[in-house]
Amino acid sequence: MVSATVDSRGVLVGLKFNTTKYRTMAPAQLAAAITEVVGEANAEMSTTVDEILAPLRDIGNTRRHRIPLPPDLADLFERMGVRVGGFAGRSDETGNEE
Repeated sequence: MVSATVDSRGVLVGLKFNTTKYRTMAPAQLAAAITEVVGEANAEMSTTVDEILAPLRDIGNTRRHRIPLPPDLADLFERMGVRVGGFAGRSDETGNEE
């Protein structure tokens, strides 16, 4: 009936009613449906962000070792012009840094 879109911080950026059923719902029922779908979207985004950032969790314990970032995260940092404490980097299949 309703779908929600949130950004990487969990901020609601889109709400779409997929049917017209909402027109006949009591206000409290509609509010509960919206709250539920936004909560589900937040939980899904939180899981996605956790999975993407997982390689950085122990970065403080591995200061002397380079941690290769997933290509999508490395590209994101590169586009933002951010260097992650000298730890961000990509390597080719042989382990050599590009």
